[in-house]
Amino acid sequence: MVEVRVDTLQRLFSSLQTDMQQFRADVTAHFAHIDAQFARIDERFARIDERFAQVDERFAQIDARFAQVDARFALVDARFEQFDAKLAALVQRFDGLQRDMTVQFRWIAGLMISGFAAMVVAMLAG
Repeated sequence: MVEVRVDTLQRLFSSLQTDMQQFRADVTAHFAHIDAQFARIDERFARIDERFAQVDERFAQIDARFAQVDARFALVDARFEQFDAKLAALVQRFDGLQRDMTVQFRWIAGLMISGFAAMVVAMLAG
């Protein structure tokens, strides 16, 4: 049988306790280090979230600006529609006036030719 002395067992147990305490301290320090890293990561994510919030706000401003631009384009389109309608009405009036003037010009030309013919006949007759 193996004979173990009590003082040897006490030293082994004491050494084991010291090793366990050191291991606990190391593990605690390691977890504290990990917790600190997670805290830094959380801070970075908080800054990233804040930046995304700023970007979202900026995009909202841009969207609002585009809405204003779209509204202005709608007004411009409406004005162009009005302009096109007025221009079509003017073209129609001009076509009507041109036809009227053509008829009047033909009538006046007819009168002038008739008058010239009458003058020639009068000169020849007399």
